[in-house]
Amino acid sequence: MEQPVAPKPRSGCRRRLLLLAAFAAIVIAAWRVLAVKPFTVPQGARMSPALNAGQTAYLDRVSYLIIAPHRGDMAAVAAPANPLGFVIMRVVAVPGETVEVKDGALRIDGAAVAESYARGRLPPRMSVGPVRVARGSYFVLPDDRVYAAADSRPGPMVRRRDIVARVSPAGR
Repeated sequence: MEQPVAPKPRSGCRRRLLLLAAFAAIVIAAWRVLAVKPFTVPQGARMSPALNAGQTAYLDRVSYLIIAPHRGDMAAVAAPANPLGFVIMRVVAVPGETVEVKDGALRIDGAAVAESYARGRLPPRMSVGPVRVARGSYFVLPDDRVYAAADSRPGPMVRRRDIVARVSPAGR
């Protein structure tokens, strides 16, 4: 009669499980750092009517790792002095475009820009350009244009590396 063969111990199985658990922990940690995060729009964000104080919005830190910001995007721009660490601005011109602000009007490549998202006109005392947006830079403004000239926040020309996330209102 043959004796039954005892199964071999599976030390490799434990090792695989530990590696899988470590990999899962790394993926979860990376997702929490890079993922879309909700935040409450603070008072003084100057992005109405698109975003109002107290409204929930989302920071998408992943999109701009894959694609470049586009004209019209709402973006979080690094601002270490701000309690949130960023401010919200609208991308109004991208690298290679020529921007001009004159008599309260925004012009891109010589053409007037219709900004349905903007509230008010830029103050006449705010005059820019014409200036070409350099590679690696973006021209940004708050949507509430009345405050644009007095705004001490970053801008209007910011570096690409200072744009930390795409912003979108909750429900969109």
